[in-house]
Amino acid sequence: MAYYHMCQIPLEKGSIIKPGNYGRMLEYDKGRNLIIYNREIILEGIREKLCPEKPSRLHCCFICDDIKSTSIFFQHDFVTCLCYEVEIVDASAKMYRTSAQYISDLQQVYTKEWADSRAVEYWEWNESKDDVFPMEVLTSSPIRILTNGIDLQQFLQTHIVNS
Repeated sequence: MAYYHMCQIPLEKGSIIKPGNYGRMLEYDKGRNLIIYNREIILEGIREKLCPEKPSRLHCCFICDDIKSTSIFFQHDFVTCLCYEVEIVDASAKMYRTSAQYISDLQQVYTKEWADSRAVEYWEWNESKDDVFPMEVLTSSPIRILTNGIDLQQFLQTHIVNS
């Protein structure tokens, strides 16, 4: 199965990305973007209560498993990144696929009650919902880079036009 990962750093084929860098950087940089930091703390608190068996956003790798989601993320949130095709290193690792709608909703000022309800929806999302938002996949597995990174224009030309 093809998976895609976006990051700003040029990486070599065969490189391994370990899970948890997002959480590490968030903790380091929490004073710069308190809304995102608080969003992640709320999401993590709900995950621990509701579904501790699912991978933590703070200790995972983020990937997409379809071209549509990858291109939406790429165009809106990761335009300065390179996109890589990747594979899961540990097939037995936890994975969770969900809608990014609830992440987008939590990038604004909100009440605790509203944020908690959105976090519950994030963790309780299931495949039967017909969602137009991009899908993100969380995995507790390291991921291996399979291709050279490509920029947004190359990605759109090679993946969207040819699909």
